[in-house]
This record gives sequence, structure tokens and C-alpha cells, in this order.
Amino acid sequence: MPETKVFQPHNLSELLRTYQNYPQALLWAGGTALGREYKTGGSFDLPDIIIHTAGIPELQRISRTERYFEIGAGVPVSRILKVGQHVLPKIFTQALQHIAHPAIRYRATLGGNLCHLPRRLNTFGPLTILDARMELRKLGKSRWIHIPRLFTKTGECTLEEGEIVSRIRIPFVDWNMQFFQKIGDPFIKPKTSIIFSALSDVKKGELVDFRTAVTFIGKSVLRDRELETLIAGRKVPLSDKSRAEARAIFRNSLMGLPGEVTLFQKQRALRILQWYLSALHEPSSELIY
Repeated sequence: MPETKVFQPHNLSELLRTYQNYPQALLWAGGTALGREYKTGGSFDLPDIIIHTAGIPELQRISRTERYFEIGAGVPVSRILKVGQHVLPKIFTQALQHIAHPAIRYRATLGGNLCHLPRRLNTFGPLTILDARMELRKLGKSRWIHIPRLFTKTGECTLEEGEIVSRIRIPFVDWNMQFFQKIGDPFIKPKTSIIFSALSDVKKGELVDFRTAVTFIGKSVLRDRELETLIAGRKVPLSDKSRAEARAIFRNSLMGLPGEVTLFQKQRALRILQWYLSALHEPSSELIY
């Protein structure tokens, strides 16, 4: 077996210097998604160089202001749930709670869930429609981007050489209807599984804002802006005509997805959207399904 060289930097500056010198290295935090990826696909061959990021204090921080909640990319999922369960958007905490079982959540990190290259996982859709942003850092440079810009439309990562995700910023916005539904296992049944996320803000019987995202477990994520524009401003419950128009727009967007998305997944996404549109109503309090 070839030897693997492992670096274990002690702070962010040391991490960025090491990654600049070895841009081909694999950044390793919890390693849970990588383990699942190779569980049913044969042996897992370690790369030549690994940079272990679990001990970086700057990536382990959680902070809160009046406007947003900020989470370091290396914070374990279990800690996010413990610290933020009463203040974070429920659609996001639901996504975290659907990550495997407690033992995995103790090791898995938010950065790893967002940056897993082969497929988009639980938190990508909810954070997309929450308009969350992430800070990207490299030696001597930092920038902020919205979550969807981490990947191109074809699923290629947009990180520059030597660049890492350092923290994620989630804005505090009131949503009185939040919905998260994960169907299937992305690693075992990638051709049938989907994740559906939706946010609605209903005031005085009117949809002030409406957002949805469908994650197809591969590299495809659909946020249909035309659908959102159509539905926003409509009265609830939606009329048969409004629902029919919404279905037509959404179906057209589904047909334009890349070939990795199966017909079964498209039909499943359309059915769950139809149900959600029928369920929209004036809530008496904030709801999470």
C-alpha cells in the first residue's frame, strides 16, 4: 500500500499555507460522507496527501448577531443542533436532524455536507432558499458567495486553488411556513431519492414570499424562480387555476434538467410540489412539516 502523508495544522493560517503548498491534498474533517460514498463501491484508497482540519479553532466557532447566525465550516452537526436549535430556521435544523444517526452527526461537519463533490446533500437546498452565504478563504484573500455559487450548473466546484470554505452565515428572516422532506437514501438509491425544501410567508391570507428547492441527490439542484414569481402575491388557499399554472411551469423546468436526473425523480418532485401547493393556507402560528 502506498503511504499517505497527513498534515494536521493548528490554526487557520497554517492550514492555508499548507493547502497553498499542496493544493492537490484532500481536506478531511469528519470524513463521514466520504466513508458512505465508498461503502458500497469497493475499497477506499486514501489519497497521497491529506490535510486534517478538525483541530482548527477558527473553523469551530459559532456566533450570533441580530441579523444572522454564523457557523464555522468545521463545526460538527450535533453541536449546531445543540447550540442553535431554538434560534436557527427550522427547515435548516430539520435538514441537520436527517443526517444519518447521532454517532455520524457527532463527526459530520456543515462544511463537509455542503462541499461534498459527488452529490448535493441535506443542507444545500435549505441554505439555498434561506439566502445563506459562505466565506471562502485562501492565503491573503477572502470573499463571500451565496451557497449555489459554490458549484457551476454542471456541478463543478468553483473554489480557487488553495481556497477553503471557512464559515457559513444564515440570515434571520421570519417564515411562518417551513417544509423539509427527504425521500430515500442518497448513497444507496441515488436514482430515486430527492430532497424537497420550501419556505412560505403568509400574511393576511396572501403569500408575501414563496421559495422552493429540489435536490436530486446527484449534482442537480432546482430552484425555480419563475415558479416563485408566479406564486408570490397570490391568495391562499391557491385556486385550481394558480396550481395548474404552477405545475406547468415546474414541469417545464424539470424537463430541462440534465440527464443524471431520472424520470422517476422528476415525477416524484412534481407530486410533492402539487401536494405542497394544495396545503398552503393561513397559518395560526409558525409551522414546520
